[in-house]
Amino acid sequence: MPVGGRKRRYLVIKIISQGRVDGGAFRLALVKSLAKLFGEVGLAKASLKFLSFNDEEKAAVVGCDRAFLNELRAAVALMSEVNNKAICPFVAKVSGTVKGAKVALKEGG
Repeated sequence: MPVGGRKRRYLVIKIISQGRVDGGAFRLALVKSLAKLFGEVGLAKASLKFLSFNDEEKAAVVGCDRAFLNELRAAVALMSEVNNKAICPFVAKVSGTVKGAKVALKEGG
């Protein structure tokens, strides 16, 4: 009997900010935002996976469990700073495949 994997969605998150944004600091800020909103159980249910961060485009590709997509969107929307720098992140694209998300990241959209 085949065992199905978890269904995932991949988000392209763009960041508007003055200056450079560190990928590691962004990752930490997103995890903290998600934990603050939904607790550690919610953070575990989200099953986050950081796939890439593009410094030039100020964009990240983040994977999550399909059932937790809207909660992750809310956590992204409520982020306001990384390393004491004001940021405005938004979800530019949601894809069902890693390839689709990375293509959207390269195309800038």
